[in-house]
Amino acid sequence: MTVTYILPINDIDHTKTQAMSLQTNSICEYFHKTILQEFYQVTFRKKRYHDLEALQKTGQLLRLLQ
Repeated sequence: MTVTYILPINDIDHTKTQAMSLQTNSICEYFHKTILQEFYQVTFRKKRYHDLEALQKTGQLLRLLQ
C-alpha cells in the first residue's frame, strides 16, 4: 500500500511544508517527541519485540483504546 492510497481512507489531508522553516520544524520535532514519550518508551519497557509486525499490532491496539 502506498501513502496516497492510505491517506484518503483515513480522511487525512497531505500537505507540504516550507523547507527550512523553524515553525514547521518545531511542530514536527514536538510531534516526534510526543510519539517517543507516549508510545515507544512506555511500550519497550513493558515488552520485548522480535519483529515489526508485533510492534505494529501493539500500536494499532493502543490507538483503538484512546
